[in-house]
Amino acid sequence: MMYKINLIFVSVILKIQANDANTVSIGTQTETFGELPDVKYLLKNTFYSPPEDIDEAVDRMFQIDKMVADLNEYRQGIFSEFISRTNSGPKVRKREHLERFVSYSKKARQDSEVSEPLDAGAFAKEEPDGKDSHKAVYEKRNNNFELHEKVLSTTVDGTRLVAATESGKVYIFDLTTMTEVKCITVSETPVVAVTCVRDENTSEILAASYDNAVRTYDARKMKLTRMLNTETIVQCMDEKWEYVFMGTSNGYLMRYSLKKNDIEFEEKFNEDCILTLKAISEGARKVLLVGAKEAPVCFRDAITGLHLRTLEHSSPTCSVFSIIVDVDIYCATDNHVQAFSFHEGTVKQTLKAESNKQISCIRLYRKLLFASCENGNIYIYATTQNSKVGCIEGPGGSILSMEVAEDKIFVGTSLLFKVIPIPESILNLKCCSDPIF
Repeated sequence: MMYKINLIFVSVILKIQANDANTVSIGTQTETFGELPDVKYLLKNTFYSPPEDIDEAVDRMFQIDKMVADLNEYRQGIFSEFISRTNSGPKVRKREHLERFVSYSKKARQDSEVSEPLDAGAFAKEEPDGKDSHKAVYEKRNNNFELHEKVLSTTVDGTRLVAATESGKVYIFDLTTMTEVKCITVSETPVVAVTCVRDENTSEILAASYDNAVRTYDARKMKLTRMLNTETIVQCMDEKWEYVFMGTSNGYLMRYSLKKNDIEFEEKFNEDCILTLKAISEGARKVLLVGAKEAPVCFRDAITGLHLRTLEHSSPTCSVFSIIVDVDIYCATDNHVQAFSFHEGTVKQTLKAESNKQISCIRLYRKLLFASCENGNIYIYATTQNSKVGCIEGPGGSILSMEVAEDKIFVGTSLLFKVIPIPESILNLKCCSDPIF
């Protein structure tokens, strides 16, 4: 028997709210909402009797998983929808009359404070007078490091791991020891994208937050050097050829010149959020791969913006959340990882796994492709064989971000940020004997 949990869930809430004194008014009247129902009460009024057989039990489990995923998706979108309502998107403007950059001033200095390194070998103490600007708890016991923050975006810069959090902070970890920790308070809003820029003379961290700004920090001195006002939320970034390519939550593509310190190119790509970007070289041509919500990945000239070609997804409404380029192009989609031919753009292989949901992030390491899934698992595939070789259970909660380095998986979930050692059985596979990428 199939249980329509979504309908029952809504009806139970409405009944409970109707029984309460609180009411919901529409129009110009004030809206007053009752408290959410207790979970146990909700389940009791949804399933009136125990399951009769294994099929019914499994069916209930899948229905509950779907409801949990829907609630989690709603929770993650609350702030984004609020920002979207209060920001109508980029306005038509003249470049000469728009001052995008805020110089390094006293106000910027107050808005972005850098905390001193923390001792990651024990719990960070919470000061009773509230002076501690970051009260997240770090734990390192028996090589088991945890950060009790929701990490939304990560990137590896040499021997450092940079993690952006929902609380508006950016953490810098030493990959080899995980003991030297620095924290930058970037914004009072979530930091959703982070990337690093390094050359002979400079080393910088760029952080994009929900307050429509991209801030640049000197990675050595941990000082704010400049701030870019984008007038919309930058959802993803990728750096190459002295440019930072940016995709926004309302479908704009931007090319920011690090050399000129200016936005050189800006164009409306589509109406939906741009989820991922990947800058690559195709011979002498500079190419940008763009992945958006419910749209196929397209190749664009990274300098002129010219549309070159489109990957032929199995579904035209497939969303792409992460892109990796090796010999083939690997795309993390709503359900699976799809491998595409680089030149033809056709699907060569679909990497599937049991009970797959949304694949949030993919990474390559030692000829292995690691795919983090919304169901909390990390699936591992051998790229030389396009076959699954393992599955690692995550620390709990939907996986939002992931990096793989130093034989470890750094996983950010809806509950915490944790380091998981890659099992020896995986590292000892024949396909891993080649040098690391």
